[in-house]
Amino acid sequence: MDLSQVQSERRALHAPKVIWCPDPREVSDPNFQGDPDYSKWCGRGTIVLVRPQEARVQVVPMRCGSWTCPVCSDRKRKALMARLHKANITAFWTLTCAHPDGTSPKQAEDAIRKGWSKFVQEIRDYDAGFQYFRVLEYQKNGWPHVHLGVRTCWFPKHRIEAAWRKHCWPGFIKLRVVNDKSGIPWELTKYLTKCAAIAAQLKKGQRLFSSSRSFFPDDDASTPDQDTTEILWFLTDTHGAKVVTLLCSMFPFRIARESTDEGIILETYASWFRSELPKLLAFLEDLPWFSPRSSGRKRSPPLAAGSD
Repeated sequence: MDLSQVQSERRALHAPKVIWCPDPREVSDPNFQGDPDYSKWCGRGTIVLVRPQEARVQVVPMRCGSWTCPVCSDRKRKALMARLHKANITAFWTLTCAHPDGTSPKQAEDAIRKGWSKFVQEIRDYDAGFQYFRVLEYQKNGWPHVHLGVRTCWFPKHRIEAAWRKHCWPGFIKLRVVNDKSGIPWELTKYLTKCAAIAAQLKKGQRLFSSSRSFFPDDDASTPDQDTTEILWFLTDTHGAKVVTLLCSMFPFRIARESTDEGIILETYASWFRSELPKLLAFLEDLPWFSPRSSGRKRSPPLAAGSD
């Protein structure tokens, strides 16, 4: 695509003056602290949503969704805490691992992984409605232990400890009845803030946390369509600041709303948008890594925040 030709045609349209463009440092440095704050665009890529009926474009950060990312981990923790608040947790369990002579933390990890389902099944022999949220934590010496937020009736501690020793690993058990549920989501998720240290020890495919199938009340709820209007969407590895700069310099866009969780909204004249939409789509098509797709009225773009 000839960018100089597009620029000359843009000038011929006598477009309104662009009220704001990103600082050049924001384009070259994703961590640049500017206004608007692009430091929260962690750099995995950008989703560009084109809304023909509204004559606007939405540039949204496609976050990496990693617990090791300082931006994404904070967002994910807050979202997880909101779900845990609704889960009606009744008790908090801590399952620790002893350090028998001649054993290693890796052996304890393997034993927990292999014996976990049997441990849960034995607990459910006492309480069929047992549900749990599990967080794996490593101590400074490398040995793992498990924190559980559970929804269950109360039964003797010695039975839980016997099941833990039988199926997983020797160790002592701490049980606490939850009366004030407001602090439990924070207590469970605080261990995930240590994600950089934890992730360095995790095996490929091993998760920081997990839960039983019916632990969260919203797991089976269907997600309603958020938008029934036609949306054209593009995925690109170009940083969002650069995408906004290019769009504002080549087309008659102005900033309607600056950086938020939903990204930046660009809008222009409806008449121009209808007539020049093919050129805009051709430009977006040339951005690196993905080709465009049309969502129509049934499909929606992928989540900008990345997977959990």
